[in-house]
Amino acid sequence: TPETPSVAAGSGAAAPSPFGGELALRPVGGGPRYETSAAHPLLRALYELHQVSDILRQCTSFWSHIEGTVKELARSKDHAQSLLRYASKSHRLKERFDQRLMEYSAFWASLL
Repeated sequence: TPETPSVAAGSGAAAPSPFGGELALRPVGGGPRYETSAAHPLLRALYELHQVSDILRQCTSFWSHIEGTVKELARSKDHAQSLLRYASKSHRLKERFDQRLMEYSAFWASLL
């Protein structure tokens, strides 16, 4: 039978909360899953809050990655436009433009 986690605040072992001086409930013994119906409602809520926190961390990481990608694309676009303006004036610049265009294409290929 699954063990019901005990509430540490009831046993005098309260965990400090990241939200100021309030005390948080935590299970004694490392924290089994709180998905059973026998678990204390506050422990189930705490478990679900941890899940939400993990999801938000993943979202933050995702959007940070997207931000970096967008900045790189904007930089590449600006560089390509600048090279396009001057590439027709010089054979050497045309070669450099072709090189940068290949790098830009490789960047897009890496995203797909």
